[in-house]
Amino acid sequence: MKSWIAGYHPVLEVLRAGRRKTYQIALLEKEGSKGKGAIDGEIEKLAVKANIPLQWYPRSFFQKTSPIEVHQGVMAQVDPCPLLGLEDLASAIKVEKKVHFILILDEIQDPQNLGALLRSASCFGVRWVILPSQRTPPLEASVVKASAGATEYLSIVSVTNLAQTIDFLKEIGFWIYGLVPQGGGDFSEQEFGDRVALVVGSEGKGIRRLVQEKCDFLLTFSTMGWIQSLNASVAGAIGMYEIFKSLKLLEKIHKPS
Repeated sequence: MKSWIAGYHPVLEVLRAGRRKTYQIALLEKEGSKGKGAIDGEIEKLAVKANIPLQWYPRSFFQKTSPIEVHQGVMAQVDPCPLLGLEDLASAIKVEKKVHFILILDEIQDPQNLGALLRSASCFGVRWVILPSQRTPPLEASVVKASAGATEYLSIVSVTNLAQTIDFLKEIGFWIYGLVPQGGGDFSEQEFGDRVALVVGSEGKGIRRLVQEKCDFLLTFSTMGWIQSLNASVAGAIGMYEIFKSLKLLEKIHKPS
């Protein structure tokens, strides 16, 4: 089903990645005239190369059509973000004999937090992200915008049962680490192997009990000050960075192709 994404970086990364079909690029007409307005050269070049139509529309079209308020005068009409299955992950890992770092998100329901976590994942060596099929925002305009287009490069797996998924990951050699606000071990004291999965829980409840019980280790990082808690996207970013530092020292972290 076609939908619109909006914003400069989301549209640019959709075109750069080329993973999903793009039907047209909508551009804002120059104010006060019917015709072409300013256009970014890279977006134009990528669209022309891929034979994607460039269409200019008045502001009223953007006000009516844009799925988000800050559209920056550019939108793309696209197919949905591709979702993969566990069998895809298992097949890829079987072929690629490298370090693998997976992010598991347990019912992150805020689109901004989800997008921010995907953006951080893309920066810190994560290739695969596992999401529950329920209680997760659709990977549409708000999430794509918050991720700065990281959705277009990550391999995102949708599953119906996270606890069973963790059991499966353990069977293929992964160690599962849960990020908790207190009571966990220190990141600096943990040695990470070449198959690591980090679980980040929801904004309010954290990791659900059954999912937490499936984790091999629980990890916490120290804070100080009057406010002792971080939101899910910030906490998850710090957790990913701590693991990334350890994996990078091995000089074996998988780099996206």
